Amino acid sequence: MASSGHRMSRRTVGLTMAALAGSVVAAACGPVGSGSGGARGAPSDVGETAATWQGQQQIDLWVTTYEPVVEAYKTLIAQFEQENPNIKVANQGAKYLRTTELVPALAGGLPPAAGEINQPNTWDFAGAGLVAPLDNFIKRDKETADAVANDFYPGILESVTWRDQLHFLLIGVSMEVWHVNKDFWNRAGLSLPTSGWTWDDLAGPIGDGLKSAVGEDGSPFMCELNEMYRMMHFVLQNGGDMVDDSGTQLTISSPEFIGAVEYVRKLVLAEVAREKNPKKAEAGPQRGGRQNVIGAKYTHGENYRLERGDVALELEGMTRIPRYRESLGDLMGVVPAITGKEQKALFDSWTFGLVNQEDGAKMEAGYTFIAWLAKPENLLTYLKARANLPPRKAIASLPNAGDLWSAEPLVRDAMEYLDYGKTFPYTPATGPLRRGINSVLANITRYGDPAAQTLTELEKVLNAQYGFLLQ
Repeated sequence: MASSGHRMSRRTVGLTMAALAGSVVAAACGPVGSGSGGARGAPSDVGETAATWQGQQQIDLWVTTYEPVVEAYKTLIAQFEQENPNIKVANQGAKYLRTTELVPALAGGLPPAAGEINQPNTWDFAGAGLVAPLDNFIKRDKETADAVANDFYPGILESVTWRDQLHFLLIGVSMEVWHVNKDFWNRAGLSLPTSGWTWDDLAGPIGDGLKSAVGEDGSPFMCELNEMYRMMHFVLQNGGDMVDDSGTQLTISSPEFIGAVEYVRKLVLAEVAREKNPKKAEAGPQRGGRQNVIGAKYTHGENYRLERGDVALELEGMTRIPRYRESLGDLMGVVPAITGKEQKALFDSWTFGLVNQEDGAKMEAGYTFIAWLAKPENLLTYLKARANLPPRKAIASLPNAGDLWSAEPLVRDAMEYLDYGKTFPYTPATGPLRRGINSVLANITRYGDPAAQTLTELEKVLNAQYGFLLQ
């Protein structure tokens, strides 16, 4: 039976729950690293015979609630069960693999075997022992080992690698895209931006024109700016980052970071970026006490959204393209990332992880599904539902791969503007740092002028509390 390095007993789960509550999930784990750069090599001893079990294994999978992908999973799971008759997927749970739900499930003895999650939400798993490193499984699976070593695009596997061990397998890449509703741009007499449009354009003539076009009940620009992941677009465009080049010190008080926050604050105060529709809900704290800033998704029915027809420009993942296209038809479009000092964007990924649990046979069965899903022909079915970019080179050469682009041409448009170049490292520090920074971003409109003092004080607190996790 494959070794996961350390399986989770119920006692271990209890300890992990306590650690997560304190946000220090790896205090006893020693130095943290996000993996070596460049392409990964294949694990050693590739090609050993995989373990088997007697009879049939039943496993639960936790996956997305996003309707197009839910339907794709139904097709994929039926095909998987036909090809693997000794494994039955008893439940396709409509939930992501999140620590807040997985820890109680492990403690109760009813965890899923594996699950799907987007890459920013994998950060809380680093060092917590909740998902099993995949290397010991992959080294007995030559097909997957060869793919990891040679076929996945460089860099993206490092975004889920810790201490040189791969903790999730990439199944799709979603670039953060600048979506537009062409109707409002036409009403404003504005041409869609081309590569090289700038911060000054959005804060000036474009923002003013879109404000007039959407009226008081709409949002010229919508973005989750109470979320570090979205804010980092502007930080990168201003030549900054969240950590220094060594990856050991926060840089959120740098002139570049502060300048990006001040720019976004300017957009909010000028109402180019607006909060919730005031006629649909009163402004105020939302879920967890966080301020619902310019269309955050915590109360869907009360917020702006491109698909509802009251937003002119939105920064969101390309996964939204099919839903927006369904709502808007030919009025849906994408434009290049805006330019500050430079043009920059982030990528987001969809991943599948193997739950670390006492039942080794279920872990073997869960890994079998993950490895099966990672095959190019199966990932293509998944990607068509997600409207995502492929994580593997081989997918593009499949006979029906062209359907991915022809069925959703906006995916091709997005590819012209973006690359796989930047995301955040998979370390135990990233999750708590994200939450700490979010707590400040959630109150962006309440900053004094400037925000330097707020961010400088936060940087000291976060470095003191979590800086050792970056070492």
